[in-house]
Amino acid sequence: EHLLSYGIDTKLKFINYIPIQKISALKKTGLKKLLTMSLNIFENSRKSISTSLLNDIVQKAITDHQPPAYGGKRIKIRYVHQGGNNPIRLIIHGTYVDKLSKDYLRYLSSFIRKKIELTGITIFFELRTKFEK
Repeated sequence: EHLLSYGIDTKLKFINYIPIQKISALKKTGLKKLLTMSLNIFENSRKSISTSLLNDIVQKAITDHQPPAYGGKRIKIRYVHQGGNNPIRLIIHGTYVDKLSKDYLRYLSSFIRKKIELTGITIFFELRTKFEK
């Protein structure tokens, strides 16, 4: 059982935000928990998140870990708002935000997911850039 958990954790670490529920057909256990978890994830995917809350969370994430510069230019995230749900889509506006690395977007996604308790939800980002002159 421990070996199975270790294998799942190592092979699926790129989706570590999705909860894993063990079920057994032989023991007839875990199915009720799996269904409950699935319904919770579905409800989370339909959440509406206020723009002010999103921006507060993103500003905290930026304070904790600045986005890396691109070509000597600073990437500035101006504001974020929700563009849709099921799955949740967040639109990021700013300067050079299209140059944000996948690693930084994964960091933002994880940070937001923890603050809003979006367990099991994939967050998609749409990046809208405004270039400075």
